[in-house]
Amino acid sequence: MPLLFRADDPKLDKPFCYFFINLLLIDIRTTLPTLLEKLNHPDYGELAARMTSALDIVGCFVAYLVEGMEGDDRGDEPPILPPDLILKLRKGFCETMSITIEYLRDRWDAAVAGAKGLHPDARVGAAETSMGSRLTLTWDSKTEGDIREGRPFISAVATVAFWIREDDNEALRMEAAGLLDMWMDLYQNSPTTTTNFEYRGLVIFALEGITASEEGIEAFLAHGGWATLSKDLISSFLATARLGDVSAALRGIDVVQILLRIVEEETAGTREEWMQLVKAVGDWDCPNAEYLDQPPKVQAFQADVLGLAAALFVNANDGMQRRFGRSASLIRVIAARLQVNQATQRAGGRYPPGVGGAYYDSFQDVIDTLEPFSKG
Repeated sequence: MPLLFRADDPKLDKPFCYFFINLLLIDIRTTLPTLLEKLNHPDYGELAARMTSALDIVGCFVAYLVEGMEGDDRGDEPPILPPDLILKLRKGFCETMSITIEYLRDRWDAAVAGAKGLHPDARVGAAETSMGSRLTLTWDSKTEGDIREGRPFISAVATVAFWIREDDNEALRMEAAGLLDMWMDLYQNSPTTTTNFEYRGLVIFALEGITASEEGIEAFLAHGGWATLSKDLISSFLATARLGDVSAALRGIDVVQILLRIVEEETAGTREEWMQLVKAVGDWDCPNAEYLDQPPKVQAFQADVLGLAAALFVNANDGMQRRFGRSASLIRVIAARLQVNQATQRAGGRYPPGVGGAYYDSFQDVIDTLEPFSKG
């Protein structure tokens, strides 16, 4: 990527990468709106391949740009772009992402929903054809297969998700919120069956941007976002008694941050259905000493989940606190048990300094938070 994106000649007012990315953005804006109407046209394969490549390169450029702006040490490499050119590109990016969101909306509706805004209950039943079972109101490609496995669709989802997480354009994030039915479906049905492509990380990227506003949170909740993410979170959490799945733990840490943001923004307090997460965490069969060899990221994930459960309980009304008081007591016991493991790690020197036992204080925070509710 440095060979493609860095400003190789600092004397140039506008380096090659500026013109290159700008050209790709223009190409996406002019071609993508015509892609759906050519879905079963002979030229579709060539156009789809070009759009896939353009979106992939644009997405890589955004990632490279973010790394540079976050202070990534690039040694003697020149800066990617001066600030004034980045601002000029940002306008083109926002326009391009808006068109890409429109494409995703139309492509998803054509392949899955049957018509824009059509509720799933209003769709007719599946028709059995030589190509398998299909909804009769859909309009899809004869050759591309499942939309979730189509390369232009995957590239568009990835680029939009990453951009709206990094850019604070509220209007664009609200446009992305209009795709919440798609985001939730992709999350629930990930990884895909044949290509094993994992969408959940991309959906989390998108939700980090969408839930940054009150309107985005409302849209997230209206489309069953809490139920979808909390179900995956609980499943990953309970599995850590047996498995040290670092990838699931990293995803879970991000999910906790999204859900915790929603809990903190809910002025009316914890909702009844959210308390099922508290009960599920309290019912966890926490291991003892054999748990010491779990990867640090898995331990961090558990500390975050316990913290989320404690926040949910504390923000609940008195009636729910009485009903779920036993779960809160069990969570406190779990935190204490894991804290003992952390203390053992510190004393035994099982990990390098700053790694082993690093979450001792996190578990103590959970214990202290729930301690007033355990008296009597």
